[in-house]
Amino acid sequence: MKHPDTDNTLIQIYNEAINLFLFNIDLSLDMEEDHIHKLRVNIKNLRAIIILVKTIKEKEFKKKKVSALISQIFKPTGELRNIQIEQLLLEHYDSKAIQIYKDHLTKIEEQTGINAKKTLLEFNKSDFQIKNEKAKYIIEEINDKELSSGLKKLIRKEFEKITQIRTKLYDDKALHEIRKHLKVLKSILKIQLVINQDNTTESLLNQINATETLIGNWHDKELLLESITQFIENNINDPKSNLLENIVRKIKIENKNAPEKINFNLNEIFSSNNL
Repeated sequence: MKHPDTDNTLIQIYNEAINLFLFNIDLSLDMEEDHIHKLRVNIKNLRAIIILVKTIKEKEFKKKKVSALISQIFKPTGELRNIQIEQLLLEHYDSKAIQIYKDHLTKIEEQTGINAKKTLLEFNKSDFQIKNEKAKYIIEEINDKELSSGLKKLIRKEFEKITQIRTKLYDDKALHEIRKHLKVLKSILKIQLVINQDNTTESLLNQINATETLIGNWHDKELLLESITQFIENNINDPKSNLLENIVRKIKIENKNAPEKINFNLNEIFSSNNL
């Protein structure tokens, strides 16, 4: 299939994301925390670009063909990433109290790491490249005028979705869903800045980045809280597990006011940008 001889901003961004994705797959085979993190960030950026292309080309672009292959490695690496995040968070708490839980994490990290590595090794790059070539053909047809229009449309749609979800702000799942949409907006606004550098977009990106980070920190601790609580329940007869009760209380106190701060940030984003 011959590609059009046109050049555009989006295909350059997409090609860079694809090359980085394939590079990070190989890099992540060592299961290092930083490498797994980079791979997953890369996947989320790539997904946002695919959503953007779908927004522009609609039925002409079948995003599932590429997304399905990417998703194959997203879940198993996510399970490993969650364990790695818990281990990082635990460094801030009393080592004696958490040792029993750290030992537990080490055991499950080994098997989770094996599963993640197996998935990465089995990723079919040839099949991916075939489907990717078809996607590239469509993306290369998108000129910068269509890109600009598509960016505005997708940004509006993402904010509309966040507005709908905000009615359930204190629902844990709702906050996590808002974070997903903020991640898409982060990726899309970075593309917006590539084609048009302006202070308004940069300011909005900074606000979204700060809010997404705030939700992320809250969510990570909520997952840790849930995991430790479950561990205590499963080991109720082990006296060492009782030491974790203080950690549970500390995490609850640390996270208590987070939803209110997140709500304040969201209000600032919507009010300062006339959304």
